[in-house]
Amino acid sequence: MDRVSCLAYILFKNKDDEVKRLSLDLLVGDVTVREIRKMNHMKKHLAEAEHTLDNSRDFNIYEVAKFVEEFMLTV
Repeated sequence: MDRVSCLAYILFKNKDDEVKRLSLDLLVGDVTVREIRKMNHMKKHLAEAEHTLDNSRDFNIYEVAKFVEEFMLTV
């Protein structure tokens, strides 16, 4: 899986509905990681997601693939 899909998956697991919406926008290409970094309310969430992705040794790619498959077809 590519980095953007993994970040979108991690962000989607957040409880905040705005973060979930932006994660789906990121997944389908309506918004970029660079644009999300510029949003003050998203900086913390994106930094945490990048940290999780970079430091997780047991990141489940199959869950990401299932997430991408489910939401790329419905959005």
